[in-house]
Formats: sequence, structure tokens, C-alpha cells
Amino acid sequence: MLNEPQRTKTNRWLNQDHTFMTRINNKEHYLRRTTNRSFSLLTHLCKRLRLWWRFHIINWNYQPRLVEARAKRSGKTYLELEEEYWYEIACLLEERRLLRLRSGKW
Repeated sequence: MLNEPQRTKTNRWLNQDHTFMTRINNKEHYLRRTTNRSFSLLTHLCKRLRLWWRFHIINWNYQPRLVEARAKRSGKTYLELEEEYWYEIACLLEERRLLRLRSGKW
């Protein structure tokens, strides 16, 4: 018992580690292939902040106009403004969805 050599990793364990690392590398390769570039965390944060800022600008521009149109009881103008507002918001949400897909953050 005293003279037994210490157990080291066998080839089977080394192969499992290699397989695990290969899977990680394949996922990274897949993400790079689908994104055309790998996103850094800072790039992702900057793009998310830009989307957040644009969302607030849309709100600041449209909300007073919507309140004014509602106060004047001009239904047609209000509906047109509301339609524009929701179109802009939908564009931002779609852009955010694409950003999440491209950056690999599901």
C-alpha cells in the first residue's frame, strides 16, 4: 500500500476534458460565425444604453403630444400619433432582440 503510485488522470479522463473543451470551442465558433464579430461586454452595454436612451427620447417626444391631442379631443390626430409611437417602440424592441441574438445573450 505504501509503494503504490498516486493515481493520475487516465486517458479516458483526459479525453473527456478534451471533449468538453471542444464543445465550448464549437459553441464559441458558432457564435462568431453567426455574429461576424464577437461582442465584448462593453460593446453590448453601449448598444443597450443607446437603445435605452432612444426609448426615453421617443417617450419625451410623443407623450406631451399625445396628452395635448387627447385634451383637444382630436381623435384622428391622437390615433395617428399613437400609431407612430408604437411603431417606433416596436422598431426598438426588434433591434434589442437582434442585439441579444447577435451577442449570444439568449
